[in-house]
Amino acid sequence: MRDHVPAYTQVGDDYHDRDRFLERCRALVRDGRRQLRFTAPHGADGVLDARRCLRDSVELFHQVRETVGDEVELILDAHTRLDPPEALALCREIEAARPYFVEDPLRCEKLES
Repeated sequence: MRDHVPAYTQVGDDYHDRDRFLERCRALVRDGRRQLRFTAPHGADGVLDARRCLRDSVELFHQVRETVGDEVELILDAHTRLDPPEALALCREIEAARPYFVEDPLRCEKLES
């Protein structure tokens, strides 16, 4: 029997100001959070470019890992934005940073994926 249930904290999606985003991650960890979830980045203009999203997600994930250390579980929510090859590339590129899991990487309108 457990005396607690682990739950993740949503960091937010203000990743366009990277320093502020990383500071929020640090603050959450200082406050005792051990599971952080954040969204795969899209352009500051709100437009989703899958290739840019992929590159920015990899960069952000590694930056967060470096910022919070190895004892914090990291969850990346891709919000059903990627096709199978892009999802595979993303997972391979962040594998070394030990994701806890990648949430909803595949496009929801393509059930065969």
